[in-house]
Amino acid sequence: MSFAILHKADKWVNRILSYPGIDKNSLTQKKINWFASIAVTLMIFCVTMTYHLVFPQLRILIYYGLILTAIYLQGIIFPIFFHYSGVW
Repeated sequence: MSFAILHKADKWVNRILSYPGIDKNSLTQKKINWFASIAVTLMIFCVTMTYHLVFPQLRILIYYGLILTAIYLQGIIFPIFFHYSGVW
């Protein structure tokens, strides 16, 4: 069952990140970069929330973490809505 979910998720990511004329290596590289963006964004968000719980008096650090989370979140959201239209 879990493999079917992972297979569907992989197809969904392939559909999001692919465009006409992309080769397998480029698609793999785009997937790696997209998953790395997700991992970095989640890590920054988790560290920010941990600082919020442990050190609530360090508001500037918490605000900085939230701003970084918003910046890195763009790398996750933009490929979903804005597709690459063609090869140069």
